[in-house]
Amino acid sequence: MRILFLSFLLLLVSFPTRAQFSEVKRVLQSKQYNAHNSWDTYLLVNGNTKFGIGSNGIIADVYPYLVSYDGVRVIYSAGFMMSGKTNGEIWSNAMATSKRIEDYVSGTIGDTSTAVYVVKSSDPPFGESWQTWSDAVARGAYFYDGDGDGVYNPVDLNGNGQWDKNEDCPDILGDVTVWTVYNDGVPSEDRAFTDVSPQGIEIRQTVWTKYGEDYNKNVYYIRYSIVNRGTVGDTLKDVYFGLWTDNDVGYYLDDLLGCSIPTRSGYTYNSGNDEYFGGSAPVVMTTLLQGPYRYTGNPDDEATNNMGDILGVRRISGAVNDTMTSFKQFFQPQWGDPDPLTKEQMRYFLLGLNVNGQLIDPCNWVFGEIFGENCSSFDKHFIYSGNPYDSTGWINTFPWDQAQMLNTGPFDLVKDQPIDIIAAYHFSKGETSLQSVALGLEKAQELINNFFPDSSNGNENDLPKEFKLEQNYPNPFSAKGGQTTNITYVIARRATTRQSPELSVQLTVYDILGRKVATLVNKKQAPGKYYVKFDASKLSSGVYFYTLRAGEFTATKKMILLK
Repeated sequence: MRILFLSFLLLLVSFPTRAQFSEVKRVLQSKQYNAHNSWDTYLLVNGNTKFGIGSNGIIADVYPYLVSYDGVRVIYSAGFMMSGKTNGEIWSNAMATSKRIEDYVSGTIGDTSTAVYVVKSSDPPFGESWQTWSDAVARGAYFYDGDGDGVYNPVDLNGNGQWDKNEDCPDILGDVTVWTVYNDGVPSEDRAFTDVSPQGIEIRQTVWTKYGEDYNKNVYYIRYSIVNRGTVGDTLKDVYFGLWTDNDVGYYLDDLLGCSIPTRSGYTYNSGNDEYFGGSAPVVMTTLLQGPYRYTGNPDDEATNNMGDILGVRRISGAVNDTMTSFKQFFQPQWGDPDPLTKEQMRYFLLGLNVNGQLIDPCNWVFGEIFGENCSSFDKHFIYSGNPYDSTGWINTFPWDQAQMLNTGPFDLVKDQPIDIIAAYHFSKGETSLQSVALGLEKAQELINNFFPDSSNGNENDLPKEFKLEQNYPNPFSAKGGQTTNITYVIARRATTRQSPELSVQLTVYDILGRKVATLVNKKQAPGKYYVKFDASKLSSGVYFYTLRAGEFTATKKMILLK
């Protein structure tokens, strides 16, 4: 019955020839390139692959035909979709060029000048690229503050021509690191969803690649540092973020999709012969390495923000990192699910639902089949979560031109508090197309295992040597509208490695009369830098004190609550 139904669908469609398809895409690509060639762009190269980015969040589409594997195009367009709520009102926006949704412009809010900043590992320390990075820092880029003065100033303090840890530098030094910033400043009348206005969102994007270890071959890391600048509301709530990708692995009408829940990955592959790659087409895979963090109210929970080999791992108490929460297929509009035509429909897609806000039923889904298991046993949020290499589980069985989206959330965007989401685009090629999938899944797991290893597992000398309690930010702060303040502290390593690396840590808040009003942390913690959110909505205005106790170290600071 399923085969008959698919055959009927094919008869309903008048197919142009393959040459006509190619010409249509060539014209579209040419027009898109002509529209985009005024933007600053950069093309990264690693192993067999090339990976192009633009200064406003577009991936691949800025370099038609150049984002490739062995010279054959494998990604048509990529970017993201996002949706949240402001004062209870849904908003949705995206950078998804092949869906004709482009809601972001280059630059920061109020300064939409375009710029892509590039630093290479081969650049001389303190040279031109390190100096130019100061412009990126002024627009929101992270940096390593070696001298501890809070200002990015890359100077060779030691006069040895080498970078030392007491000197400033860019935060991530891949073999190539590319940084840009863009914002959702496209006016309502020019958007796909004209009932959505700019929400005051900036995205500070870092893309980097490394050439050393084998697992980094054909891998491109991308960090979305998402910031609410507060132009619409102090808190944008219930935000979901989707890594949207329209892959074309060689010939674009023979692609299949899949997702892997254990490795937090979505991918595009071929099941048989491809016009360009033959029987050994590569797999194009997106892996979520770090989801956004959200606060849970449980002091025993702890999220991490991996800032790179130099800045290390930051820890957020009372929070957890979200993982992949759903995987979504985009098909031809006349089949399966239509493309989202409203802000509500895009939000449905980010929740793993169909255009009507319902879960897809694998038992009745004509574009895939279940092999070896009961169709009712699958999590319907993750379409095609089986293993095509050994033909088990839920498999996409109808090859066509299709796109995918890997989703995570929900989280809140609090004014001027960045949320970092990190993913990897990677490519693997085996002796057969299905073996490519198996190799891609192995690489995904290897990337997760090696993603910014915690410094506490490495050299003991790299751990913090001094305890520190920093001033809360913002201060003063208001509890109106759910605003919170953040407290940062550092737990240092002990003098001798024979002792347990963990210490009993308490972070407590007192009122001006010395009465305890809140316990924010009370547990053992390893050396590192920690972040805690303090919600004072139940307290009265006034002066409060917060005290950190860690082993023999004690420190107290004052904060002011306004209502």
